Amino acid sequence: ALSSLLYAFPGFWPLLIGRLLWGITWAGIWIGGSTVVLDVATPGNRGRMVGRLQMWSYLGLGVTAIVGGLLTDTFDYTTPFIISAVLNVLAAVAWWLFLPETHPDTPRTSPNVVHTPEASAANTAPVPALTIASKPIPVVSHGAMLTAVVLLGLNWLFFLGALGAVLSLLLQERIGATVLLIGLTLEISTFTGTVAVAKEVCSLITSPLAGWLSDRQGRRWWLIVIAVALGIISLALVAVSEGVVLLLAILLTAVVSGVLQTQSMTLAGDYARSNQHGRIIGLLNTVGDVGSAGGPLLAFALLPIVGLSGVFTLAALLMTVFLPLVIYRAWREGH
Repeated sequence: ALSSLLYAFPGFWPLLIGRLLWGITWAGIWIGGSTVVLDVATPGNRGRMVGRLQMWSYLGLGVTAIVGGLLTDTFDYTTPFIISAVLNVLAAVAWWLFLPETHPDTPRTSPNVVHTPEASAANTAPVPALTIASKPIPVVSHGAMLTAVVLLGLNWLFFLGALGAVLSLLLQERIGATVLLIGLTLEISTFTGTVAVAKEVCSLITSPLAGWLSDRQGRRWWLIVIAVALGIISLALVAVSEGVVLLLAILLTAVVSGVLQTQSMTLAGDYARSNQHGRIIGLLNTVGDVGSAGGPLLAFALLPIVGLSGVFTLAALLMTVFLPLVIYRAWREGH
């Protein structure tokens, strides 16, 4: 709410402070919301729960972009931020009053417990494995967890960071300054916004579907293998294609991004202990932020050297290098 109000004031410093506050706010909302979902989800519905969270996130991004633009055109620049601040205060009050605590209790050893051999044997007895679709979930695997974290980082680096930063430039270079769409002539900025909304819709649909499939089939890693393979194809097509093929490739990157985002978080919930969801989501958030910040910087640094085609060719090659590791993880899951 405070960051939204600061945006309503002119000048550099209110804008800078508002952006800094919003960065902290976004991290708190993303980490808190994702952790709550992992806390309340079960192994059998975790994919669907995470998918729904991502779906509402994409829906919110798309709707607020449209509503914010309409409010700005209808009233003025400050009105949307004042409305946003009021809604944020109301949401904070509602969450404080009605959202229950979901953090699981951490087991503590009572000082009065007598440690007998029988009690020790009972405490060290193997715990039955949890299952997804009748398939056991592996015990905590640091290698698998690291792979999931890297997946999310690559998703934000290539599909959201780099592609999002150069989307307008890419469309202008490959399609032109104006586009004829359903009898309407659109300027490239309007067309770029239309493509961006279409990407959000693709991710919005894909995220819950990917979560449902991973819960139903119980093979999350094989779904990721398919997504990474499609990601390589889509990046390669973005590197060389034009016209309709380019647009389809861009939309395919949104499908891939929706799958990788959902499955990375779901795997974090699978492998992390119940009282460690917050720190794992925090790690994912940090890696995602690094990727989203590094993607545009990397893209524009490489642009004068290799051009747009070279940027996405390199991205496709890096994803190709990562593919064998994902296949190995999927193979390990099946054994």
